[in-house]
Amino acid sequence: MKRIHTTGLYAACALVFALTQTAFGQAGAEVSAERAPFAVELKPLPTAMSFEQGVGAVGASAEAFFADKWAWFIGGAYTDMNLPNNLIQKGQNNNKNTPIPSDVIGYTYYTGARYYTDPLLGSWYGDLGAGYAEQTGKWNYKGTLVDSRAVSVLPMVGAGYRWVFANRVLVRLGANVAYNNSKVDKATATEVTNNYQDAENKVYDTLKTPVLASLDLGLGYAF
Repeated sequence: MKRIHTTGLYAACALVFALTQTAFGQAGAEVSAERAPFAVELKPLPTAMSFEQGVGAVGASAEAFFADKWAWFIGGAYTDMNLPNNLIQKGQNNNKNTPIPSDVIGYTYYTGARYYTDPLLGSWYGDLGAGYAEQTGKWNYKGTLVDSRAVSVLPMVGAGYRWVFANRVLVRLGANVAYNNSKVDKATATEVTNNYQDAENKVYDTLKTPVLASLDLGLGYAF
């Protein structure tokens, strides 16, 4: 799979930051969902991972209202890790019993419906959806490399608050919880070492983590 370049991600982050500064600096009423029923968002948290050496990542979503207070949403994220040895060693020192993703590619897609309490103004919201994720690559556990591949179905719920400003720039802050219904197709050490079975089990358990919680920060534009 072709690896992504991070230069464009840096530019995207800088653009969204500039738009956000403009939004907070501009006085005026928030726009309504009726006049701006569509929205696109960049997800800064996964995208910001690209500033780490050896990591390329991006996340984005889109939304469309289909009723006064209801909207469909769709989104996704892509991560490509190829960590240098110094970062792998640092991760192992800080997390001695946790496998470190050293050369991993993964992506997630998700969709669902979202309810807003008052989309005409800044609004609380709750959502219900489902996602699909795949990851493949190598993990490092105490010097032992483990090849892995896993797929997950992710029923999820979320809640938070969305602001839409007069210039149609929007900010979302929320949290999501997903049940990780994961099928691990592969968690196999690349060679037999003193701890290869322990390494395989640790990677397997990591990929089978049953509950996944995440912060949802979105910066985007309504139209």
